[in-house]
Amino acid sequence: MARPDPHKTEIHPERTLFQWLALVVAAVALLALVGVGAVWGYGYAKVWRAHVLTDEAKDLLGRNKTEEGESKLMAAYTLEPYDTEVLRALAAHDLSMGNGHALNFYRMLLALPQATREDQREALRAFLSFGDLKSAEELAQGLIAKAPEAEDYALQAQIYWRARAEPQAISFMRQALALDAKNRANQLLLARMLSLTPDDRQRAEGLSLLRELAGTKDQEGLEAMEIMARIPTLDTASQQETLKQLRQHPLLDDDGRFAAWELEKHLGERDTATIMREALESFKSTNDLTRKAAAARWLYNQGQPELALELATPSESLANQALFLVRMDALAFLKNWPEVEKELSDNAPLSRTIIFLYRARAAQELGDPARSAMAWDRARAAATTEPGMLPYLGQYALKIGQFDEAKKTYTQMAHIQQQALEGYTALLQVETKHGTSAEILETLREMMMDLPMEPEPKNDWAYLNLLLNTNVDEAWKTAQSLVQANPQILAYRTTLALGYLRKNDPAGAGKVYDGLQIDWTTASTSAKLIYVVVLDANGKKDQAAAFIQTLDRSQLRAEESALLDSYSTGT
Repeated sequence: MARPDPHKTEIHPERTLFQWLALVVAAVALLALVGVGAVWGYGYAKVWRAHVLTDEAKDLLGRNKTEEGESKLMAAYTLEPYDTEVLRALAAHDLSMGNGHALNFYRMLLALPQATREDQREALRAFLSFGDLKSAEELAQGLIAKAPEAEDYALQAQIYWRARAEPQAISFMRQALALDAKNRANQLLLARMLSLTPDDRQRAEGLSLLRELAGTKDQEGLEAMEIMARIPTLDTASQQETLKQLRQHPLLDDDGRFAAWELEKHLGERDTATIMREALESFKSTNDLTRKAAAARWLYNQGQPELALELATPSESLANQALFLVRMDALAFLKNWPEVEKELSDNAPLSRTIIFLYRARAAQELGDPARSAMAWDRARAAATTEPGMLPYLGQYALKIGQFDEAKKTYTQMAHIQQQALEGYTALLQVETKHGTSAEILETLREMMMDLPMEPEPKNDWAYLNLLLNTNVDEAWKTAQSLVQANPQILAYRTTLALGYLRKNDPAGAGKVYDGLQIDWTTASTSAKLIYVVVLDANGKKDQAAAFIQTLDRSQLRAEESALLDSYSTGT
């Protein structure tokens, strides 16, 4: 048998093919593993880097390095815009600065599956602080529905309090304390509420609880004395004793000092100018710009913009956003618009959006509407790259009466997919008060096209058309389809009833309400109006005349008033 030549390669075609196939498969698998690992590793690295940037931002912000801290926060957001830690930090910072776009970061956070119950509470507190009671109430209902704790009842109580529903607020605070009787923060909150009610017995209970809390040397004791210092109905002897104890409290902080100066001002035993000057001098030498900003804001709120400016100096304001904002507010209050415009340089410690916004306001006040309009456009352009700033621009425009700029801002929001519903809703609210019916109909038409799954725009479009007696057939058919899909919603039945009236079928309008158990005490003014008209159209004059007494005519649109006036009960 011939031996194989060691220097010669023996070729077996069938084996070579299988070997190559195996090699290729192994290589592909290895590449896939490396690719998956690389993708996973890159994703992990991004999250890790975003968290590092967030921690660094918190440290910088804690040391009053606002510009650097905000820069790192935005860098973290750019890397991981849907990370819970990043969103929590952004929301908390903006909330601390009083920026309304904190609410948008909280909304983004709550949309994530990793959002916690405490995230919901923090968001609720933020909505409360900015007066968004509707959003706060939605969150509170969810918390109360699932194993509510004392803090959840306390938050619901605060919503009721802000809505001026004092009895319900106090009731929920008592429920909170029933679950946690030793919670001194909630005891303090209940005491505050009771002390401000018109009921003498409840005020006495509140004051008694405040005195009890004030007897301790802890933080709640200090806050109890601060509340007492601001109760104007407290007798003079009690006010004097409160002032003395407040200033001797071992934990006395700046809020306590402010309360003491306010009480001293109220007592009138020293000249107000002397008290305010003393407060100013107490903070002039501090290097803590956060404290200085709080004092400047307090002086401004006390009607002392000139003194606030002595704390919010040009040089120090450039190093602290809160201090800079007080300076801008004080200059604006004093109508010193040339100085406002001068100091709004690119180095101002504000976002680009806010700089352009303030420039727009200054130009308007200086009588240059063209330059103001240009600055508004630049503010909106900048806002597209700064999360949450478009809603803030819209709110600011409304606040200063720039309704056209508000419309432009909300229109821009409406054309951004993630903000479409919020933008359209806000735009409609502005147009309802400061627009025309034609504008509203056009906006509703666009909203129906962009948000086809939302039923409310369809109902609003149909209702307004029927009020105006235009597009009656199409509006009536829209109302029919809405009622068929959602028979339990009174607003849709109201529109359908109006459609029957426009088609000269009052009996059909009356049948819309057959079999319904309606709580008219909670119904909208529009729903009540159409029901009155339907009663009248069906010859039920006495019922209509009685029901009309429940109408608040000041809440009616012009078209609704005209409709009411066209029937005998409305004349």
